[in-house]
Amino acid sequence: MTYTRESKVDKSPATAFSEQFVTTTYTSRTTIHNRHTFPLNRIIVRDTLPVSDGEGQTVRIILRDPEALVGAKDKAVYVKQGSTICKVQWYKSESGDESGRNKGIFEWICYLEAGEKATVQSVWDIKAAADVKWEEVPQWD
Repeated sequence: MTYTRESKVDKSPATAFSEQFVTTTYTSRTTIHNRHTFPLNRIIVRDTLPVSDGEGQTVRIILRDPEALVGAKDKAVYVKQGSTICKVQWYKSESGDESGRNKGIFEWICYLEAGEKATVQSVWDIKAAADVKWEEVPQWD
């Protein structure tokens, strides 16, 4: 399994009618390779988006990919990743009472044949006024 994460910063110019914004686009990719001689029935890869704590400054987080997850509330959607079809859904705690959507946690569930590879990708933007300082803080419970 390999994981990569890239970011790109785009600064929009300030105009007479709007302040300057900075948009940081993140792309994360996880590649899973089944090196076994038998299929793997249920590989789960969890990923997380940052969420704003809502205190003071306005920061917008916009999920771009997997696009199908944007409109999915509590249902799973199927996404083709290369030759593999994976299920992607918002994470649910073991007690079932907590929505991953509120915490930004989602999961890919893939079936891989022997020797097969799959790459799952997520893309999101963080948009804030240029003078707003933000940081990512891990919040796994």
